[in-house]
Amino acid sequence: MLTPMFVQHLVGLCCVRASASAVEVIVGDMVMDTAAGKQRDVDVTVTVEVEPGKLEGYLAYEVKHEKGPIDVVTVEGLCAKLGDMPQLTSRAIVSTSGFTEGARKKATARGVELYTLEPWKEPVETFFGEGCSLRGLPSEAVQIQRQILLIWETHYTYTQAVGGPEKFSTPDELPLFTAKGKLHKKYKTFGEFRQSIFMRSTNVLFGLPPASAHLSAPKHGTDLLQTPPWPMTHTIETERDQIFLRFEGGLCPIASITITGTMAWREYPSNSQQFVMKNVADGTPFAAAIVMGGYPSSVQWAIVMAPGSAKMNIIKIELAERHINAIRGLKLDIL
Repeated sequence: MLTPMFVQHLVGLCCVRASASAVEVIVGDMVMDTAAGKQRDVDVTVTVEVEPGKLEGYLAYEVKHEKGPIDVVTVEGLCAKLGDMPQLTSRAIVSTSGFTEGARKKATARGVELYTLEPWKEPVETFFGEGCSLRGLPSEAVQIQRQILLIWETHYTYTQAVGGPEKFSTPDELPLFTAKGKLHKKYKTFGEFRQSIFMRSTNVLFGLPPASAHLSAPKHGTDLLQTPPWPMTHTIETERDQIFLRFEGGLCPIASITITGTMAWREYPSNSQQFVMKNVADGTPFAAAIVMGGYPSSVQWAIVMAPGSAKMNIIKIELAERHINAIRGLKLDIL
């Protein structure tokens, strides 16, 4: 699922791959607005240099992930915002839903470049140029068909609450609270929290024995990999989450959750999406990416490419909890 923050991150990765002279790419940067007299957020900034120590430019990209085309009012506001940042040498707006005609004219008049991040439907050979061995549509030329996941196939959970009774039931609909007795915003019910604990557990165990020993090479053909289940017990400490249960005696923090059951490796079909970032003025491609869902659901993978180059970068995208609703100061690795 493409969220606004994921799209923002993806545009940053496209900038890394397409900007050969980039020395720094920041998602959620702060840039001085001289008219406002304070720093304001810019979705993506790119610092480039022609030689060590000699900066060539400071580029800014505002990213919009909306249902319909971006209208002239929105573009006018973004142009004004970027125009009040004199240290920028280049300004651009990226949209996943295109722009209205008025918005395009306004951006041209303000000297702001427009880009779209749209489904990639052109043959890959037109993107990579001569010498590319890949042929056909992106979905056919670069196939990511399967993903292998570690799962809790059967499970029973035991919850320990500090100051709470030794035994108590934890149905999925059980409400969770903060230390002040308010309903927890992130995990409203125990069922939601339990699912996050399963994900934490598999993230820890997937590279360790016995899980690593049970993983065999994927089968070729149509059969999906399924390993025999094995017994497992795993305890996750949860005091740092500061999640409380309400008992007759008051609120008690959840100290740990122990999972007992069986684990297994399972292979599933993997659905991928192909995107290309294009310049609106002339339709030339800037960069392209193939995005795949991962596990847990907060993790996605991207294969990022630039025109005229056969090089591909495979990147794991996992937004930290603090970046789910707003990304600030996230520096991307220069590949």
